[in-house]
Amino acid sequence: MKKHFQILVAMLVFGNAFSQYKDSCNYNIAKFYKFVKNKDYHKAYEPWKWCYDNCPNENLSIYTVGEKIVEYKYLSDTIIGVKKEFYKSLIDSIYIKRIQYFPQNLAKIYNLWASSLDKRGAPKDSIFKKIHIAYNINPSGLNAKNSDIFFKEIVNRYKLSHPEKVIETYNNLTVSTENEILELTKQLDSLKSKEQNLELNDSEKKRKKNLEISLKNLGYKLFFIEDTFFNSIYTDCSNLTPLYNGGFKKNENNYAWLQRAYTKLSFYECTENDIFRKIEEAYLKLATPSDINIMIICKVQDYPNRLPNYKKMLEEETDPYIKADYLYKIGMIYRIKSPHTAASYAKQALKYQPNMGKAYLLIASAYARSAYYCGNDEFSKRMVYVAAAEKAKKAKEVDPSLTALANKYIKSYMESAPSTKLRTFHKTNFHIGCWINETVKIP
Repeated sequence: MKKHFQILVAMLVFGNAFSQYKDSCNYNIAKFYKFVKNKDYHKAYEPWKWCYDNCPNENLSIYTVGEKIVEYKYLSDTIIGVKKEFYKSLIDSIYIKRIQYFPQNLAKIYNLWASSLDKRGAPKDSIFKKIHIAYNINPSGLNAKNSDIFFKEIVNRYKLSHPEKVIETYNNLTVSTENEILELTKQLDSLKSKEQNLELNDSEKKRKKNLEISLKNLGYKLFFIEDTFFNSIYTDCSNLTPLYNGGFKKNENNYAWLQRAYTKLSFYECTENDIFRKIEEAYLKLATPSDINIMIICKVQDYPNRLPNYKKMLEEETDPYIKADYLYKIGMIYRIKSPHTAASYAKQALKYQPNMGKAYLLIASAYARSAYYCGNDEFSKRMVYVAAAEKAKKAKEVDPSLTALANKYIKSYMESAPSTKLRTFHKTNFHIGCWINETVKIP
């Protein structure tokens, strides 16, 4: 009986101590959080450090908010020498302990750690290692800047020794980013559709804004990856084809790899070689008639013979996103040899997906390619580029993920816009005839 009584007393004492411990943790968490909210990082440090040392598994904010507190101390002009090194090490310790106590979403943690190292001027190799870990966990966990750092380093390290690794990394980064863009685009489209009939509540407005920001950032991420690839040696067929030649045997039954290889080689017109024919043959074996990506295998010259089948497939498709993508890909087939046909299909795609920014970019490209034929004099020809720029502006308006790419288009088109001298004797608006048949404002 006495023994049971002692155990009961011990439990009560322990329970009371644990309760006090929890209270102290919650009190100090609330305290440092309040200071941070008021931007008083200096006063936030002491209660935060107590939590960090005494209850490291109590709340995620000890790490998410704590990193900001310690970074403030580290970057302070008054902190030098040994103290600065202490805070520098403490920031890294925050990430180590976060992984220990809150390991959820590891790719994001390592991505943030890499960004922190970059901000603190750490050696490039240590930054790359953290990004590499994040990439191996989940390529979509990298932000735009770290994706750019990572892919450039992969290109520099492996373009000569292991070119297939460059392609593998390129595919992983672009596929994961494109999938994320598609998912967020659907969410944004849903809110935009609702907004047409009803006013969004505060939560939905905030969500819409956050989606637009996320899509814009993802667009920059994709733009940087494509830009690095485009500016590498690989855009030359003599260098591009060996990349796919090396990886073909390993991937001859990998549909995703074949589809992207076919697309990339076609885009750079590297089609007159054995590896392209091998890829095309393997790709055709795996592609199904109902698969949207089969559109890529079309050739303009034999498209008329296939058109009835494609129209039937289009009629049977019920998903508006797939239907729009179907029409867009048909337009892409015609983008060089028949710009007006390309634009026509892009406009049809927009009927099913009004926020399909890339369809507007295709129309812009079609306009620009027709400038010489749709103008009677220098002024009218140059105004076609203004119309093209307007479509590119519309692209980023409806699809924030295309902001970086659209800005590149706009800059290029506006460089061909009429000069001030040419605009002097014209009114505010100008009508472009030809197949474009559109009125645009004179800049």
